[in-house]
Amino acid sequence: MAAHEVVRDVALPWVPAELGGGGVGLTLQNFEEMLHESFPPCMRHLVLHQRGGQHLRHQGRLQLRPFLREAGLSLAGALRWWARELQRDRAVTPEVFGQKDYVYEVEHAYGHRGKMQVAFAYSCKRIIGFGR
Repeated sequence: MAAHEVVRDVALPWVPAELGGGGVGLTLQNFEEMLHESFPPCMRHLVLHQRGGQHLRHQGRLQLRPFLREAGLSLAGALRWWARELQRDRAVTPEVFGQKDYVYEVEHAYGHRGKMQVAFAYSCKRIIGFGR
C-alpha cells in the first residue's frame, strides 16, 4: 500500500504538501462542508458515529486521526476537534481528555510523540478488508 493511497481515493480539492501540493486542506472552519462533500464514506461514518453519542473505539480513532492529518487539519486544530468531539460523551470531561492518552495519541499521529514519525491513514479498501 502506498503511503498516500487514501489521499488518491478522496475527492479533496487540494493536494497535500507531501505530494507537491499547496492549497487550503481541511480546517476547523471548513470541516462540516468537507465532511459531507469530500470525506470517503468510511471516514464520514466514523465521525457521525462519534457524534451520535457513541464513543468511538480505539480502532476507529486509530484510523481517523491520520486521515484528518493527511486531509490537512493542523495539530492544533486536531487537538481542538478531538477535545470537542470526545467530550460529546459525558464521561469525557476536559480533565479526562487531558489525563488520558487522547492528547498523546493525536500528537503521535502527527509525529510529535513516540517514534516521531507521522501515522498514515489506511485506504478505504484496506479498512473494508478488516471485516473479512
